[in-house]
Amino acid sequence: MPSKDYVYKTSGSLEIAATVYYRQDEPRSSKKPIAIGFHAGGFTIGSRFLFNSNEIDALLDFGFVVISADHRLCPHVSLYDGPIEDAKDAFNWARTTLPDLIKKDVNIDIDGDRIVAFGQSSGGTLALHLGSLPNPPRAIAAFYAAAYFSDEIWTQPTPGADMMPPIDKAFAESVYDEAPASMTIVAPRQFIAPGTMPMPNLSVPRDAWMALAFKEGQHLSRCVKDGDFGRVDPATYFSPKFPPTVFLTGTDDTFINPKFSKQAHAQLSGLKVETKLVLAEAGQHGYNFGMEKDDVRFQETVLPGYEFLADHRAPNFDVGDHVSAEPPKVPSGQVAPDGMNYERLYAAECSGPAQYPAPHGFTLPPSPERYSPHGEAEAMVTMNVTLAPDLSADHLIDFESWFSVPADNDCWPDLTCYDQDFSVLDIVGPSVTEGSMQKSWDTQKRNASLPQPNITEVYRRNQVPEIDKDAVEPRHYDPARAEDDAQLIFPDLTVIPREDIEAENLAHVEEVSAEVTSIVFELANDMQLKSNYPQFIELRIPPAPVLNAWVQLYFEHFHPMFPVLHKPTFSTSGSNPFLVLAVAAIGAHFSDIQGAQPCLRAMHELIRRYTSYTCEKLNLRSRELWMTQTILLNQLGLMYSGDRRALELAEIFQAVPVTLARRKRLFTNTLPQERLCRLELPIADKWHVSILDEQRRRAGFAIWLIDAAYDYNFDLCTTMKADELQNCFPQQDGRWDASNAQAWATFGEENISIQNITLGQVINGRTWRYAWSKTGTLGKQTILQYLANVVNGKDHVSPASPSFSPEQNRAALEALETLLEETGDQGYGHSWSDLKASAIHRVMILSALTLYHTPTSHIVPLAIKVIYGKMNDDSWTLTIDRWRSSSCQGRTGVLYASNLFETVRSARCIHFMTPVLLLKAVLVMWLYSIIHDRLRHGRGYQLEIPSVVLDLKSLDTPATKQWIANGSSCIKLPGISNLLSRQGRCKMLEESVVVMRSLRAWGISSMYAQLLERLRLVEDMQPAELATI
Repeated sequence: MPSKDYVYKTSGSLEIAATVYYRQDEPRSSKKPIAIGFHAGGFTIGSRFLFNSNEIDALLDFGFVVISADHRLCPHVSLYDGPIEDAKDAFNWARTTLPDLIKKDVNIDIDGDRIVAFGQSSGGTLALHLGSLPNPPRAIAAFYAAAYFSDEIWTQPTPGADMMPPIDKAFAESVYDEAPASMTIVAPRQFIAPGTMPMPNLSVPRDAWMALAFKEGQHLSRCVKDGDFGRVDPATYFSPKFPPTVFLTGTDDTFINPKFSKQAHAQLSGLKVETKLVLAEAGQHGYNFGMEKDDVRFQETVLPGYEFLADHRAPNFDVGDHVSAEPPKVPSGQVAPDGMNYERLYAAECSGPAQYPAPHGFTLPPSPERYSPHGEAEAMVTMNVTLAPDLSADHLIDFESWFSVPADNDCWPDLTCYDQDFSVLDIVGPSVTEGSMQKSWDTQKRNASLPQPNITEVYRRNQVPEIDKDAVEPRHYDPARAEDDAQLIFPDLTVIPREDIEAENLAHVEEVSAEVTSIVFELANDMQLKSNYPQFIELRIPPAPVLNAWVQLYFEHFHPMFPVLHKPTFSTSGSNPFLVLAVAAIGAHFSDIQGAQPCLRAMHELIRRYTSYTCEKLNLRSRELWMTQTILLNQLGLMYSGDRRALELAEIFQAVPVTLARRKRLFTNTLPQERLCRLELPIADKWHVSILDEQRRRAGFAIWLIDAAYDYNFDLCTTMKADELQNCFPQQDGRWDASNAQAWATFGEENISIQNITLGQVINGRTWRYAWSKTGTLGKQTILQYLANVVNGKDHVSPASPSFSPEQNRAALEALETLLEETGDQGYGHSWSDLKASAIHRVMILSALTLYHTPTSHIVPLAIKVIYGKMNDDSWTLTIDRWRSSSCQGRTGVLYASNLFETVRSARCIHFMTPVLLLKAVLVMWLYSIIHDRLRHGRGYQLEIPSVVLDLKSLDTPATKQWIANGSSCIKLPGISNLLSRQGRCKMLEESVVVMRSLRAWGISSMYAQLLERLRLVEDMQPAELATI
């Protein structure tokens, strides 16, 4: 498009320029209106060339001559004396001087009285300031503009400042050694993805100065300089005479909170000014950057802003008539201000709510032509537009990340309904806290339930009958009085001997400071005062040395098996305090410190409350990665803590991490590796970007794994399917654990192809072994979990979901058997972390194969029925017939179960799923032994039949194959006599209890140990000469 540059102002020796765009081939029968725009850049960087050319072209289509103006940049000049003053001068120059210049140079007539303004981000703020002029623009379009500068967020670090790379202050301050500037060039490589702002170039002092100011929460104050925030806040000048204004913003903007555009829209509406609000659903800060003109998102979220300007370009828009006209009635039900003045959005360029008295000034009220005959403002519209999935799926990346950058907790599967009605198990008595607010009518309503048979039919998963107070059902519990609720009491850990604490301080990461505990206490106490949660009886945050020890235990025991965080850059002082608390809560599961168990339960409860409260009150915080990481770690701790109430809470909030991940697009590949490789950045910056992207990826995979565990471990519904996991596999753990940029770079980029392979591609291509060799333990666990879901038919997200085909089932089974060979050597790997990860891989494979080959699919409820004497002869006959019809398959299941048992016994496998998988393996061996006893009817063994030893080497021996084909009456496990005898079965159960209790890091293991002990007691209830139930 044709254009011409002009210098509209000089300041000393600095020339400040504007570029004028126009159409030469259009008819020139009348004067053209003018649209003047101001670019984004936090008042510090950027230039007039930063606008999307498609937007300029759209304004030209509406008949405008378009001006894009530079301004002097902070920090050499204050915001008021520099950018704001220059914007006003550019506007007056366009009105009074440009018409003659452009007529002389290109023979185009323009009308200086018909001028509108637009701007993006900080440029939107400048455009809004023009509304205070005596002769303001006829209309203003403000894209995600900043306003309400008295808000406290302007003194807070920007979101995710802890993830920002270190910035040398002396280097940043060297910007003052440079000459004042009115523009900077943004290199193409700084544009990472469409729909986002360009990344700052931290190798340039000016960009580093801006980034450091945002990181320290001092950007606005350093630009304002004199502390007079009121005069630089455009909201100060809102009045009934303000020009018609359209506000456009993305709903996921974490730099400038969209509530500020909403609040400005509402404030002007209240002043009876014509205004409009366009919301781009899922739009980030800079959502319109890189959009094509024919893109439907452009048509729905960008073009309406320029159409609004075009509606006010007409020559018959008479100023005098409008000033004298009585403002029309504003319709009710318009968007109101959020009112959350306590909300901390760490905006990257501008934001904050506050109101100042509107000064006098002449502005244009709304045109009466924009109102209906009924007096309702047609322009007073809020448009909610959803951005198309293809943008959010493959191109957008949250580069705020650059700146933010004791019961068996097994909810017994499909328990059949027993003879008597157990619906009472779903009626939970109110706690003291609930009772204090409960009305009589509410009690009557709770008691006026359906007839008992109907309840039993509705709640098909009524679990175990109430036999005694130590019933093993995880959902059946009686809430304690609030004063006695263990979750509401923090034990006093200040008396713990120092040597006990130091024994667990393994020095993996930076130590936790006292400041972290102080901040956690302040935030928790503030939440207690403002929320409706029952208050903690004793809100005693563990002292810093104890929290530090538990953080170190997390990286010693949990991180090698579930590496969602980046250990080399994890900083306890730089991370959000509640993420540090969540890490410590997980680490406390492995602690021997007295009081650790009650404390971790209270910590999980506090984290649950704080994250829920924060997501509700400060919604944009939910878009931040630390929040997602905190919630997923805490939910995992609740699920496997062994506390019935905790599991129920985890189930209630099961969808939260999945929802947050969808909003943040953690399941999609937002930064392909080849794009990362093409970035012309210093190696340290490229490493940092890689870390941010990989953390997002690992959080998404971890969330899928935890969601899948609800079904696989607890037989509950999942909230997402595997085909939603569209991100590429996590990188290998060696590269992920690189301690610095140089070590990371030594891994090279020769295996980039695997980095863009997704689970769906591996499923379609059946390249399981190849993907296995190229990904880390999170990727391996995802592969195994998916294959386990296939072979065991775990695809129950929706009743309408198609089941896996027999061909898929066979392929998954073959893949599991192949991968089992890969993990056959328990010594493979070169570190203790590799051994820990290897153990859980093998356990997951063996468990999947065990459950696949076991004829009894729901073995846990069967064991419970035996404990409670609910297995009659008919039930046993059905079970035995099922095993007899699949005898070879059943013996194969026992073989895999015994290998799983031996793997857990010999390897220190403390993964959170191990107790669940071990329980099911033990029950398979127990049931096989019971069935064998019942078939013998008490007859003795044929001692001449060779015995079979099921140990870690027995998977593919001739003796094992012969036993699977023909059976045997003597099966031995190492250290255990014949499994098929009553004595061997009892010894196996006793040994299983010991092994289960060794997994005490996860409280669920103690509940399963209790179940196994009760099975052992059932054996003692039978006559010694009979080994039958």
